[in-house]
Amino acid sequence: MEFIKPGSGKPKRATKVKQVVAEPVDESEIPIRIEVQQKGTVASVVPGSVWRQTPFRWEPKPFATVSDELNEKFIEPSVQDASLVRFIKKPHQPMVYGVAGNPDDSKAKLFAAYLVNVHCKRLQGDANPWWINLVGGFDNQWLDPQRPRPSMIVLTNLTPQSTSQKLEKARDILETYPDVPRIVVVAGADPLSFLATRLHVAVHGLAYFCEALIRQKIEVI
Repeated sequence: MEFIKPGSGKPKRATKVKQVVAEPVDESEIPIRIEVQQKGTVASVVPGSVWRQTPFRWEPKPFATVSDELNEKFIEPSVQDASLVRFIKKPHQPMVYGVAGNPDDSKAKLFAAYLVNVHCKRLQGDANPWWINLVGGFDNQWLDPQRPRPSMIVLTNLTPQSTSQKLEKARDILETYPDVPRIVVVAGADPLSFLATRLHVAVHGLAYFCEALIRQKIEVI
């Protein structure tokens, strides 16, 4: 279910916060912890630095979008729960899943590894996940038509300060492989604001790991 899309036309600054909630989900389907066993395909795909983050409880917090280009939205934890349950049920379904951390993306990356693990368990031998650490430069080897097509893509190394070149690379990859799940990992911004205003893509799932030292502006109407 696509619950959020970027706005069109001239951006407006809202004076009130719109609450975004999701359909209720069976709590038994929601994982208690985000932890991944470092073995098999996941261990070979996920960079070693990701495993420095220890497992953590899945306790999504409400957050408000902060972009001046968006009408302010207050995202309820139910949206993040529903996004995760939807992925667990259909980890092969085409989608764009925005996963972000603030001030850093350590938890966001481990969460992305968790999604890769879910995907690989379901597809088993047919799984071919790509973990792409975006870097500067003009070369984009991931668009080579000779490469075996991915079954899932994780994009990392994106921040609000990313260059237009790196953002163009990310968009090119997202648009080239629209038929697979694509996880976009962001550091230093909420996932909805970043994907809607920097990459300009529709968002089908959200997860945001914002540490307590980051001040949150939340106003419930």
